[in-house]
Amino acid sequence: MDHGDSTDVLQKFIAQYGEAWNGDDVYAIMNAYATPCFVVKGGRVLRHSDETAKRHNFSELLASDNQHGPHTWSIGHVKLQPLGPTPPSPLFAGSPSGFDKSVLWDFLDSYLLAVEEGQWADLGDVVHD
Repeated sequence: MDHGDSTDVLQKFIAQYGEAWNGDDVYAIMNAYATPCFVVKGGRVLRHSDETAKRHNFSELLASDNQHGPHTWSIGHVKLQPLGPTPPSPLFAGSPSGFDKSVLWDFLDSYLLAVEEGQWADLGDVVHD
């Protein structure tokens, strides 16, 4: 894959990822992640070795998020950080908002992305609480 256009491709990947969360589309969320992958949240490393583990984790996250009532995710600032000779990985701030535009919570996530089978895939992410 030519990484000369990596910023545009990554921005599209990130936008689709946000749309997957807003659409409660667990399969689109899962497809954004490599298999295996990991998530670091609350000081715990959650390893997802197969599709079943990914589906379980992201289904639980969607259900938990939906307990806050109807809301939309917005990805705020995105910073692409080169990590050596590999293409950049994104670091972005997010904040789900209620339909009245009130912010439910703010967070910062960092994602380790790589090209897998010609597509961007999230190898893992860290939620910075």
